[in-house]
Amino acid sequence: MRSLGVLRTTALVTAAPLLLAVAGLVHPRHLTAATAGGWAGLHITLLPVFPFLVLGPVVPLRGRPGRDAEGL
Repeated sequence: MRSLGVLRTTALVTAAPLLLAVAGLVHPRHLTAATAGGWAGLHITLLPVFPFLVLGPVVPLRGRPGRDAEGL
């Protein structure tokens, strides 16, 4: 059962960065009048993903250090 939790945590932490990496593959290289719509659409679509990037450092450290003498 513990390995299922680790797998779920790993998936949670890596989902947003992987989604951004895939989106980076279709990211227009240069901003021109012809690619402006693509830039805007991609960045607006990805706006909800960026807050999830904080899960990478926060989730593995959850509960550490403890709020007790040992955590000090």
